[in-house]
Amino acid sequence: MAETIETRLVPCPRCRKSTRYDPKNAFRPFCSAVCKDEDIIAWAQEGYRIAGKPANPENPELELDEESEG
Repeated sequence: MAETIETRLVPCPRCRKSTRYDPKNAFRPFCSAVCKDEDIIAWAQEGYRIAGKPANPENPELELDEESEG
């Protein structure tokens, strides 16, 4: 007996349009290639930020010491 996969509708992360989240949607979790491309462009242009301690400007690999933060 074959199992049926339930199709879930989720909001597109870019435009919030309801879209199918299943293997038939090649752009999932996005609704279209346009939204998928806009999202990757936003990442490339540093439009998104991940919270964290600021980097040491003299050596970006190191975090700033609490004493030197000002």
